[in-house]
Amino acid sequence: MAADYDIVGFDTRGVGSSVPALSCDPTFFSGVRPDYIPANAATEQVLIGRAKTYAAGCEQRTAGCCPI
Repeated sequence: MAADYDIVGFDTRGVGSSVPALSCDPTFFSGVRPDYIPANAATEQVLIGRAKTYAAGCEQRTAGCCPI
């Protein structure tokens, strides 16, 4: 029965419905997505670098917008 369940939802930042809305890098997820299980240490470093670049871009574009 539905009464036996709680419905829990969340609005992840950056998906367009959050206030304030965040837009870090709209091109980040376009194109071919990499395999998130790296084949070797060099590929892992590329993915880590990409994530750091994305995070730095978010920080730069949203500085002061969203207190934690």
